[in-house]
Amino acid sequence: MLNIYYGRENIDKDKFIYKRVSGTTLLLVPDQFTLQAERNAFKYLGVRGLMDLEIISPSRLGLRVLKEVGGEKISRLDKYGRHMLLSKIIAQEKDNLQVFRGMEAKTSFIELVNNLISEMKQYNTSPEALPDILSTLDKESILYKKLKDMQAVYEKYEAVISEKYIDTEDYLEHCISKIKYSTMIKRCEIWVYGFDYFTPKNLDLIRELIGYGKNVNVVMTYSEKCRDSELFALTGGIIEKLEKISESLSKPYCTTEIADETCIRENMTTGLSAIESELFSIPVKKLDKEVPAVTLVKAANPYAEAETAAAYVTRLLRDEGLRYKDIAVICNDLDVRGSIISRVFKEYGLNLFMDKKRSILHNPVISLNIYLMQIARGRMDSETVIGFIKTGLAGLSQDAAEQLENYVYKFKIRGSMWKKDFTRGIKDYAPEEFEEINQARNFVMQTVLAFTEPLKKPKL
Repeated sequence: MLNIYYGRENIDKDKFIYKRVSGTTLLLVPDQFTLQAERNAFKYLGVRGLMDLEIISPSRLGLRVLKEVGGEKISRLDKYGRHMLLSKIIAQEKDNLQVFRGMEAKTSFIELVNNLISEMKQYNTSPEALPDILSTLDKESILYKKLKDMQAVYEKYEAVISEKYIDTEDYLEHCISKIKYSTMIKRCEIWVYGFDYFTPKNLDLIRELIGYGKNVNVVMTYSEKCRDSELFALTGGIIEKLEKISESLSKPYCTTEIADETCIRENMTTGLSAIESELFSIPVKKLDKEVPAVTLVKAANPYAEAETAAAYVTRLLRDEGLRYKDIAVICNDLDVRGSIISRVFKEYGLNLFMDKKRSILHNPVISLNIYLMQIARGRMDSETVIGFIKTGLAGLSQDAAEQLENYVYKFKIRGSMWKKDFTRGIKDYAPEEFEEINQARNFVMQTVLAFTEPLKKPKL
């Protein structure tokens, strides 16, 4: 049987689920949500270990099924392996490309193709479906030519992996085909939570779970007959699809609104509750009473906005007795405002952890090793050596590093010129100043050679 439960954001759906969990249960959540779901389980169940409840992602569920029924020993290609394979294929097909010719060496382009193929597979779009799509387009249009390029790459990719590998999306499809043989699925109560949307591939998984599982319970954020119903149109469409799937399998289903008052979020203030229900509602209902928990600030610019936040956080720490762990600053545009917030909070003496992905190349230790490896391979150009110095880990003071950098670029120092004392421009500097430049060069070369020379020794 399929049970669909829905409610707005003011409903604590974790609490609702864990109040009803009993017996052997699988809780299916998105891949990136498993850790938080486990923490919530410990919180609401009040236990130190999970025995009959297993929190699992779709990919992990597939692995469990294959381990039970067989078929897990297969060469699997993840997104990094696909990136490498696509690099080779695009390089081979570069002369056949129309729009994307010349981009075969760009990592960003290969990543784009990687994501496109992944998206196509999630929506069950095979290379065989592309000619029908192309037939509806003007042959002179850019879109037609782009799709034609992607078709060539996609077909070649499928031909290569069909011989040796199975990628992540096909692996999930392989797992789905084995669910009907799984006794684990047949004896478990299944809850599905944390998804705002299901791709066709995920819907195929849900279909098999409904068909062969004991009971499937899907919990979603949704509301009907409300003034902001447009917000839930996507979720409503998913619920309709789930109901149709259940009907096609001749399985009973029940769609129920969560009306349990004990599951209303306890820490949701009147102000937040009003914003949740009225922000996108038409017509809006005005809240007559004051809500001190919500303060709106009109700032002149991002700097003023960050200063207001920093001052407010300072007051919470100093006057309200809060700690850093009790405060979160939420920003939807870290690329633009992140550096501003970091700078302003530092001026206010606030310790800030910014939850943002950073390129590994921005780490000076990684950059140091990359530059040293490039030098070891014989690349002694000015950019590489100066890049090594500017990591800040070469051992030179900032003044010495800047002085050496200016000299190197002025007199075009490169290659083997680094390995002996500089002589160019000796008359342009005072003797003491020129001696400092050579001392800096000598110090840098000693550091570099200490790393590169052992690599040149022949293996015994």
